[in-house]
Parts: sequence; C-alpha cells; structure tokens
Amino acid sequence: RDPLWSRGLGDVYKRQSDDGRTAMVGTHTINGGGVAQLCVRVYYNEEETLTWEQIGGDHFFTPSADKSEIAMSLSNDGKIFAVGIVGDGTDEGFKGQVETYRLRTTVNTQEYIKFGQTIEGDEVGDECGKSVDLNTNGNIIVIGSPGNEDNGNGAGQARVFSYNSSILTWEKVGSPIEGFGALDNAGESVSINGTGTRVTIASPGNDGAGTNRGKVETFQIP
Repeated sequence: RDPLWSRGLGDVYKRQSDDGRTAMVGTHTINGGGVAQLCVRVYYNEEETLTWEQIGGDHFFTPSADKSEIAMSLSNDGKIFAVGIVGDGTDEGFKGQVETYRLRTTVNTQEYIKFGQTIEGDEVGDECGKSVDLNTNGNIIVIGSPGNEDNGNGAGQARVFSYNSSILTWEKVGSPIEGFGALDNAGESVSINGTGTRVTIASPGNDGAGTNRGKVETFQIP
C-alpha cells in the first residue's frame, strides 16, 4: 500500500487505461506544512510483472472543499489525463479550472507534462471542473460547471473543447450547454463518447418531472 493514501483525507479515486496497465489515482492529503492538497499520481504495470511503478512525480493542486470528490479522466492509452480543480472556497475569486497533462518519454525518463492552457470557468463560483471526461484519444474534453449562473442561479453548464495542436490551445466547440433553469446544476456529471461526437450531461436539480427529480440529456457535438 502506498503511504500517500494512508494519509488521505477522503476517498481514493482511480482511473485505468483501456489495457488496464496504466492507473491514475488521486486523493487529498496533508503536506509537510499541514496544508491540505489534492494529489494525483500515475502508475504503470509492465507485462509479466506484479508491480506498479510510478510514472514521474506527484502532481499537486488546490484542494476541494468536499474531500470525497475528485474529477479526473484518463485517455484510453493512458498517455493523457485531465484534472478538475474546483477549489476549497478560500479564494473568493476562484472560478474552478481544468488542467491537462501528456506523457513525455525521453531516453531515460517518463513524466507527465502540462499541455494546453488552464481552462477556467466563465464566472466566479462556476465550479468549473466539478466533472470532466476525455474522449478515447484525449484530444476532446467535456467539462461540467454546475454552479454557472448564465441561465439562472445554479443552472449549471457544460462546455466542450477540442485541442488544436497547431496553436497548442484548447478551443471551445460550439456553444455552452446550459441548464434549463435555476438550481438545475447541469454539469454535475458529464460523459463523452470515444469519438468525441456525443456528450451526456446530468442535471440533478431539474424539476421538469417533479421536484429535484433531475434529468440526463445527450447532445450531438457539431
């Protein structure tokens, strides 16, 4: 058992590559200064071995207020991952953000390096990154912002981005998918299919079928 997780403040979250040999794990820990932090590690299991070796170093991020939740996604080949960083409420100007990392291999080392810009929420309190999901290749991402208020208090929103390798930037695809009305919290959970052509958005607070019955909708990506 990795000693990092014995110091965890909440649940340990895990994602695996399609072949099951790359594992991404995340939890909240306390650093040497007594400060909470979100920590992510990636491990690889070589064929015909029983051990998991860490790839590169630890990745630290601003902790979440809810230590039982970590939004993260791993591409099918395990070479790209995304982490949602919603913040702990201590930064009044925090919008929430998502960072993406790609595996870089050299002669002697392997490590995950941040690529593309940090994707932030549109407004303070958006909770951008509360949910994230990458397509198979890791070049299209859907991001949930359940606190967004563009369509009413807590209506929520989801946005889709595609990575443009020519300009090294995540570009927005189409318009944001807005919650139907106040307190829908659209984007609390999101999912994207392998080709990146369809996304599914959960709105747990939607009242269309009764108070807080919620709804799930699927959208074709233009």
